[in-house]
This record gives sequence, C-alpha cells and structure tokens, in this order.
Amino acid sequence: MSIVKNLARKLLTEPTLPPIEEEEFNRLEFYKENYYKELERRNSLTSEVALQGTVMIALISGIFWLLQSFTTSIPYSAELFKLSIFTELILITCTGYHLFDSYYKFSKKGRPSAFLPKLEDIDKYYDECKGKADQPKFEGYLKRTFIRLSDTQFLNNNDKTLGLTRASKWMTRSFGCAGVVVFIFFLNFAANPHYLEYQKNKLKNERSKRTAKSSPSRKPATATILRTRSDSTDRKKSATRDTDQTRTGNHNHEGRVKETK
Repeated sequence: MSIVKNLARKLLTEPTLPPIEEEEFNRLEFYKENYYKELERRNSLTSEVALQGTVMIALISGIFWLLQSFTTSIPYSAELFKLSIFTELILITCTGYHLFDSYYKFSKKGRPSAFLPKLEDIDKYYDECKGKADQPKFEGYLKRTFIRLSDTQFLNNNDKTLGLTRASKWMTRSFGCAGVVVFIFFLNFAANPHYLEYQKNKLKNERSKRTAKSSPSRKPATATILRTRSDSTDRKKSATRDTDQTRTGNHNHEGRVKETK
C-alpha cells in the first residue's frame, strides 16, 4: 500500500508535459521538393547519356583502328574479322539509336517541357490575389503548377531511364562482340608470322622436289652427248689409222717396184 501511495504522490506532484502538437502537412513544400528532385534526376540522366555516348565514340574509334591495322595471310581470317566488325557495327548502331532516343524522343519529336513559368507572370498573379486578399488561391495555383510540372518531368525521366536501360543492354552486347574482335585481331597478330614461315618452308620444299624430279631427266641427255662425242673421236681415230696404213702401204709398194726394176 505504501508503494502505491508513493506513486500516487509522484504523479500528483510532478508537472504534466504539454501534449505534442502535430505539425500541419505542408503540401506546397512537398510538391516543390518533389519537383526539384525530378530536375536533379533529369540532370543525372543527361550526364549518363553523355557518358555512354563518349564510351560509344571511343568504341567506334577503336574498332576502326583495328580494322585499318589488320593484315593477314591466313585463309578466311580476313573474312571472319570483317564479319565480326560488321556485327559489332550493328550492335553499336542499336546502342546509338536507344541512346539518342533517351536524349531526344524521335517518335514524339521531343518531350514536353516541364519548367516553371517566368517569375514575372507568377508575381503578376500574386498581385492579383493580394489585391483580393485571396492568399489560398495563390497557394493553390502554385500547388497545381508544381504538381503538373513534377508529373511531366516524372514521365520524361521514366522514358529517359527506359531508353538508357535499352542502350545499356545493347552496349553490353557490343562490348562482348568487341572482345571477340580484339581476340581475333591478336590471335591473327600472333599466328600470322608462323603461317608466313610455314608458307616459305612449303615453297622451298616444293622447289626442291621440282629440281629433284627434273635432274634425272637431264642425266640421259648428257650421257648421250658424251657417247656421241666418244663415238666421233673413235671414228676420227679409226680414220686417221686407215690413212696412215694406206700411206705406209703405198710407200712399200713403190719401194718394191723400184727394187724389181
């Protein structure tokens, strides 16, 4: 019982706190803050469009540099490389279309503007409401203006985000195809000297085989020439022998005739 009495005394003696007053929800501030947040999102989306555009231009420059620097002697290597380049250009074209569509809506010839009217017009309307002592009417005008502009900017930002998402998908595919292009380029760069050396060795072997095949056919010709030469020399020798014998025979015959006389 004593404990209960002490608690009752404390509750009676301690000052009671004032009730917490709920703050009134300011709709005008909320709409204004939402509008400026949509403007910030618009600026960030525009920066992302510019960034992806820079990456796309760098990718195109790199692809054309690889195309100009590509030299090969390997069969079907140039055709394969050109096919990969063509595929890469198609993917880059799709990326560029969605990227530019996110920046400027081609189908609707642009997007509706979502900016506040001139301050001069707002101030003029404020003076009209002030003269009539109608402040809530002016606040209602501002609320409607911020709601309309925020919704318009919201739709524009969502449409830009959709275009950027599609552009990012196509750019990811183009990066994958660019990796294939680079792989083919460096593979050809490494394999082309070995292929040229192989072709040179093959050509040398073919020439040596041709000379080896043609050399036996020449040997009989030289043998016949040597034989004809030897036959001609033998004939000359036999002819000289015959003439010598006839000469010696004539001398002997004349000597014998003289002796008989």
